[in-house]
Amino acid sequence: MEPVQPNSGFQKLARRGGGCCLSFIILIGAFSAALFVAAMMLALAPRVAFNIAGPIICPEGTQVLYELGESSEYRDPNGNVSNPQELLVTCVGTNGERIEGKEIAGMAAFGGVVMAVFMIPALIIVIVLWVVLRRRQGPPQYVPPR
Repeated sequence: MEPVQPNSGFQKLARRGGGCCLSFIILIGAFSAALFVAAMMLALAPRVAFNIAGPIICPEGTQVLYELGESSEYRDPNGNVSNPQELLVTCVGTNGERIEGKEIAGMAAFGGVVMAVFMIPALIIVIVLWVVLRRRQGPPQYVPPR
């Protein structure tokens, strides 16, 4: 790998404030990836997703239980028929006590876990990038327009 030349495109971008632009691109990419992964996991592997969120949404001494409820036929105004199934997420204690209605909390908790997994490394990369660029170029200076 070649060493970075003093007037390379990366350093020119950094001198013109491109570090901010690059940081924005990294953070938006991480946010988009987190949303995509969270949505796909909830759609394709909901049992795994709710098991990950279970310790967050359920009180101590209970476990999360993911079930698909009954399906009902629905006909929209265009005449299309669909059979959506009810999603049930409950916390079940060792004595059989059930705490129902944890569907939204489970989705939000799982989304938060995925966001943390993607955004924390992205933020670390952005902070390191910012420190490296500031060290190389020194304090920001005003450059009048031409």
